[in-house]
Amino acid sequence: MHIIARPIWRVATLVVLVTTLVAASHIRAATVTAANDYPSTLQAGQAANHTVVFTNPSVVAEGATITLTWDSAFDTSSITEDDVDIADDGVDLTTAASCAGVEQASVAVAADVVTITICAGDAGTIGVGSAITIEIGDHATSSGTGSNQIVNPSGSGTYYMSIAGTFGDAGSIALPIGGDDSFAVSATVDAGGSSGGPVEGDGCGDSVPPSISSVVVSGVTGSEATISWSTNEAADSRVDYGLTTSYELGSVTDTSLTTSHAIELTSLTEGVEYHVRVRSSDLCGNEDTESDYTFTTLDETAPIISAVSVDLTCDTDALFTWTTNEASDSLVDYGTSAAYGSSASNASLVTEHSVNVLGLAQDTTYHYRLTSEDASGNDVSTSDAVFTTNQDAAPSNASGVSVTAGDARNDLSWSNPSDTDFDGVVLLVCTNTYPSDANDADCTELLDGTSTSYAHTGLSNGTTYYYGLFAYDTCGQFASGALGQGTPSAPEEEMLPEEEPVTPPEPAEEEIPEGGQADFCGDGVCQVTESAVSCPADCQEPQEEVVPEEPEGQPSEPVIPPTTAGEGETPLNVEVSFFVANQAIELIPSSSREVRMLPTQPLTVQLLAEHSAQTIERVQLVLGSDVYNMALSDGESGRLSADDQSFLYVANVTTPSPGAYVLAVSLFYPDGSTQTLSYTAQIVNEGYVYEIVDGSEQRVGGATAMLLQSSVPWDGSPFGQFNPVTTGGDGAFAWYVSNGSYAVEAEKTGYESALSGTLLVSDNIVNPSIRITLLEVLPEEELVTPPTEEIPVETPTTVASALEAVTAAVEILEDIRSNPQVQTSAAIAAPVVAATAIASTATLAVAFDLIPLLQYLITSPFLFFWRRKRKGYGVVYNAISKLPIDLATVRLYKLPDALPEGALPTGRLVQSRVTDKGGRYFFLVQPGLYRMTVTKVGFTFASEYLAKVKDDGLFLDVYHGEAIRVADNDAVITANIPVDPSQATGIEVSKKVLRERRLRTLQQVVAISGLILSLVVVILRPSWLTAAIFVFQVVVYFLVRRLATPRKPKSWGIVYDKETRRPLSNVVVRVFEPKYNKLLETMVTDSKGRYTAMLGPNEYYSVYEHAGYDAHEVRPLDYTKHTEPAELSVNVELQPKGSAPAESPPNAT
Repeated sequence: MHIIARPIWRVATLVVLVTTLVAASHIRAATVTAANDYPSTLQAGQAANHTVVFTNPSVVAEGATITLTWDSAFDTSSITEDDVDIADDGVDLTTAASCAGVEQASVAVAADVVTITICAGDAGTIGVGSAITIEIGDHATSSGTGSNQIVNPSGSGTYYMSIAGTFGDAGSIALPIGGDDSFAVSATVDAGGSSGGPVEGDGCGDSVPPSISSVVVSGVTGSEATISWSTNEAADSRVDYGLTTSYELGSVTDTSLTTSHAIELTSLTEGVEYHVRVRSSDLCGNEDTESDYTFTTLDETAPIISAVSVDLTCDTDALFTWTTNEASDSLVDYGTSAAYGSSASNASLVTEHSVNVLGLAQDTTYHYRLTSEDASGNDVSTSDAVFTTNQDAAPSNASGVSVTAGDARNDLSWSNPSDTDFDGVVLLVCTNTYPSDANDADCTELLDGTSTSYAHTGLSNGTTYYYGLFAYDTCGQFASGALGQGTPSAPEEEMLPEEEPVTPPEPAEEEIPEGGQADFCGDGVCQVTESAVSCPADCQEPQEEVVPEEPEGQPSEPVIPPTTAGEGETPLNVEVSFFVANQAIELIPSSSREVRMLPTQPLTVQLLAEHSAQTIERVQLVLGSDVYNMALSDGESGRLSADDQSFLYVANVTTPSPGAYVLAVSLFYPDGSTQTLSYTAQIVNEGYVYEIVDGSEQRVGGATAMLLQSSVPWDGSPFGQFNPVTTGGDGAFAWYVSNGSYAVEAEKTGYESALSGTLLVSDNIVNPSIRITLLEVLPEEELVTPPTEEIPVETPTTVASALEAVTAAVEILEDIRSNPQVQTSAAIAAPVVAATAIASTATLAVAFDLIPLLQYLITSPFLFFWRRKRKGYGVVYNAISKLPIDLATVRLYKLPDALPEGALPTGRLVQSRVTDKGGRYFFLVQPGLYRMTVTKVGFTFASEYLAKVKDDGLFLDVYHGEAIRVADNDAVITANIPVDPSQATGIEVSKKVLRERRLRTLQQVVAISGLILSLVVVILRPSWLTAAIFVFQVVVYFLVRRLATPRKPKSWGIVYDKETRRPLSNVVVRVFEPKYNKLLETMVTDSKGRYTAMLGPNEYYSVYEHAGYDAHEVRPLDYTKHTEPAELSVNVELQPKGSAPAESPPNAT
C-alpha cells in the first residue's frame, strides 16, 4: 500500500456529476442531463473557479431565467457580473448587469444565488438539447474580465449546488470538499502466475494503480442510486456503502475491466443519508480507492397523522393536537361548513403538532381538516370532521352577602360560588345606586381576588353605600352580581342614669292648718312650692315616646319594592322561570307561587319581558336575605331577536339551607315606578340513608345510593349529576329529575341492601329516606365435636363374600323401604330437603359470590365467538398484595360523546363481566366515551392506595375511574384495575377470628350432612324430584368449595413455642401493608402450627398473637423482587408470658 500525494492541479481535473430527480408534488420539472462542475480546487477554505456544464431538455426562451444556488457554506459575496460567462454550444452570449442594452443575458448575484436572465429581443434564446456552459471565476473573460472566485466551505463534507429557474428544468451537483487535495492509494500486484495471490512488487510488470476521477452520484430516487466514475486504465468496479463510514451494508462489484464505471444501488430506504466508497483494481491487482461520498435518497412518502385531539377552552377556543411519524408542518382548515374558509398554521417541522384556534362562536358546530407537509413537499390531510362548542354559562353569584354598618365603615362578608372554573370576584361600590355590571364606570373598584370579606373604611356617616359583588370564571365571564348596601353612623352618646326622685316626708297631722288640705308630692298636682327637681313625680314634663332603632352593627334585611306602575300604565308582560340541573330542568311554581328546591344547589333565574317598548332600567332578584342583579342575556341589548322588543334577564345563584324564603323579582323603570313578582322558595331537605340504633334513627355515611328508572340505572350525565352517589357523613343524597316514576336502591358493605318503593315525582325532586339493616352476626357458640368411634372395616377376601355382602345390604334396604314409618319420614323429609337446598342457595348467593360465579360460568363460553378479535386481557387485582381478584364484577358505562366541562361522568350501563381466577376481563366496544366500575365484596374501587400511579410494576395502564375514549371499531378495553381491601369493620380481635374458624368448620359439617340426608331420601323414596334435589345440592356444594376452599399451599410457615420448640395451634397471624397499615390477610395456624398466605410484589409486615404468649412482629417482609405471587413461609418463635426472653432474637426465616 502506498500513500500518493496528488497536487491541487490534478484534483482540479475531477468531474463531479449528479443528476437528481426533483420530487415536488406541486411543480412538474424535467431534469437536466450531463450536469458537471469542474472546480479548480476542492480543498476546504480555498478560492476556486467553477465551470458548470449541462444539457437542457427544455428551451430557455427569452425572459426565462437560469439559477445556480450554492450551499450557504460557499462564499459568493465577491462575485459580480464580470466574473460570470455563459455559452450556448460553445458560442458565448453577451452579458451585462441588466437587459437595458443589447446584451443577450443579464447576470445578478445575491445570497449565494447566481441568476442569469435571457434578455428579450436580443436573439439569446437557447434551444432544446444545447450544451450550456457557465464559467464563474477569474477565467471568465468572454464578456468582461473576471477577477473574483468562489471560496469553498471551511469544513470537509459533501455540499450541493442546484440548477433551477423559470425555464423549467432542474438538477443538483454534489461537491466533495476535503481537507486537502491528497488522498491514499493502495496497490497490489499479482506475482506472475503465483498461486499465492496478489503481492506487492512488480512481478506483473505494473505496480501503478489506476487513477479514479469524476465520481458522480446520479439517478437518486427513493430506493435507488447510481454511482459512476472514470479510471485512466481498464479496471474493475466496486462500491462499498452503508449508513456510516464503516460501509456496513455491503458491497456491489462488477469484475469487467473498463475505464467508465457505473454501479447501481437498489433496495435503499427513502429519506436516508448513505455513505459510499468506490474502488477499482487493474489486471495486476493494483487498487485505487476514493471515499467518503454521501447522498440522500428522496423522501416520496407523505407523513402519517395519528392521535388527533380537539380540546375546547371556554367554548370559544380550540386546541388541535396530532402526531406525525416524521417532521412536518401544521395546518388547520376550519369553518361552519365543509368549505371551511378559515385556517391556522404553524410552519415549524415537528412530529408533535399543536395549533390553537381562537374566537369561535359558542354553541356552534364546526368542520375541520388537518394537513401536514414534510420537508420534501409530501403532504397528507385528514378527512372532514366536526366538533361542537358548548354554551359556557357564566359562574354563579356569590351568596350570603352581608353588609354590617359601623362608625365610618362598612364590613362586608360573603361566600364565593363553588363553580369548578371560578377565578375570583370584583367588588364595586357606588353612592347613588347599585352597580349595573362589573364594568360600571360610575362605581369604584374595591377588590379583585378570591377573598370572602372586605372592610370598607374612611366613609362618611349617614351616607348610604351600594355594593356589587361580581364573580368571574377562568374564561373572563362575569356573574350578574350580588348586591348589598350599608349606611355607616356614629355611635350614640351614652346617657347618664336619671336620679331617683326624693319624696319629702308627709307632714304630721298636727301641722295641717285648720280649714284646708295639705299639699304633698305625689298628689298629681304641681304646687307653687314644688318643682321638677323637688317633686319630679308631679312636675316632670311628659316625654315623647322613643321608637327603638336597629342595633348598631347589624345588617338590614333587603327591602322588596311594591308594584307602583303609574295611573293608566300597564306593567310589562313578564315571565319568570327557574332552572336547575345544568339548566336542563325547569321548576314550575305551584298555584300558591311556591317553588320547591334542593339546598346549596345552583339555580338559574330568568325573566323574559315580552313585546313592550317600555324601557327597563334594571332588574333585581331577592332570595331570602340575599339581593342579586339580573343581567341581560347577551350583555348588550338583551333582545332575543332584532324584530321584537323581547328581553331576557338572567341570574345564576346558589340556594340556601332548608327553609322557607322570600323569592322576588323586581323591575325598576326610569320614571321611578316598579313591578315586583313574588314567590316563596321552599328549600326542602335532602333524602338520607339511615339505620335504627337503640330505637332511634342514625344516618349512615359511605353508603351507595342509586337512582333507578324502569329498573335500570338513571343516566344523570345530561343533568350534571352523579348516579350512583356515595353518601357523606350525614348520609344525604338527592337528585333533580324529570317528573315520573323512580326508585332508589341503597347498599353498603356489612348491611342488607334496601330498595325504596315506587316514587311518583311531581316536583322534579327525588329525596326519600331509606333504612338499611346491619347484617346479623351469628351468636358465639363453642363447637363441640362428639368423639367418633372407629368402626373396623372387614375386607372380603373373595368375590363370593363380596356378593353375599351386597345381597344382604339390598335385603336390608328393601326391609327399610317397606316400613310404613320410614316411608312417612321420607315423604316429610323430601320437601324439607328441597326447602333447605333453596335456602342454602340464597344464603350462598349473598355470602360467597355465587351469583358472579354463575354469571361467569354461563357467559364465558360465548367469549369463544370473539376470540379472534380479542387482543388481550385487563386484570382486576389487589392494589396492595398485587394478587388477581377472582369473581369481581366489572361494569362498563357509556358516556355522552361530548361530555360538558365539569359534568359528572356517570353514563349508561352497557356491559358487565365477571373475572376468572386470574382476575382477567375484557370488553369489545365501538367508538365512544366509556368508564368502568368494579364491585367485589371486601374491596373498594377506585383505589386510593394507587390513586396517582400510572404503571404499577408488572401492571401497566392502571385505571382509576377516568373516562376512556375509544376511536376505533371493535376496540378492546383491557386496562388493569387495582382495588383496595376494605377495612370498614376494623381489625378483628383474636377470639372472633378463632370463632369464625370454628364456624367455617361447622358449616362444612352441616353441608356434608345435608348431602348425606338428601342421598338417604333418594334411596328410601326414589323419584325425579328427590334425585333432582340431590343433584342440585351436589352442584351447589362443589360451587361453594370452589368459592370458599383455598388452594393447598406448597410451603408453610410454622409458629412454635420458643422454650419447648413445640408447634402452636390457633395462633392468629395478620399480614399488613406498611404504607397505610392496611390489614391484608388474617390466618389461624392449624394443629401443626402451620400457616401461609399468597403475597404479590410489595413490602409487608406480619403480627402473631396467641393467648399466654407475647405478641410478635416480623418487619419487613420484602417481596418487591418477586415477579410472581409467592407464599409467606416465615418460621416464628413466640415467647411465653412471664418467662425470661432469650438472648438471641426469635428466628424469622
